[in-house]
Amino acid sequence: MNMKYIGLLVLLAFALIQQHAFAQVYRWVDEDGKVHFTDQPPPDQNAEPLELKVTKSNVTGEQLAEDRRKQLESLEASRKELAKARADSAAEKRERKQQCEAARERYDSVVWMKKIHEIDEQGNKTYLSDEDEDRVKQEAKDAVSELCN
Repeated sequence: MNMKYIGLLVLLAFALIQQHAFAQVYRWVDEDGKVHFTDQPPPDQNAEPLELKVTKSNVTGEQLAEDRRKQLESLEASRKELAKARADSAAEKRERKQQCEAARERYDSVVWMKKIHEIDEQGNKTYLSDEDEDRVKQEAKDAVSELCN
């Protein structure tokens, strides 16, 4: 959400709050003697409009402007944090996808090999036993399950 929409929402909220603050208030008593206060008089009750006194706030326009500036800075910081989190999440998804693809390729290669071998430091091939082949295949399958699900 860009700052234009956030600013618009803030202004709308202030407008609604101010409009509601100057609305007429009615006091009425129901059949059980319970006192109610509403912004609209009930149609079947004798409601008394209340006279509300509005007092000036000690808050100056400069203080309001400073508060709004701080709120906007806070919103901007939150927006930047969210954008960074989304970017980090997208990077993590790409990395995970690459790891999944590599795990699938490894799994495919060990499943289709007739005989699995390892190459030692001198470059000699050592063929794995059937048990070790089963272990390597299971590890490759587990890696696919972990990284691709």
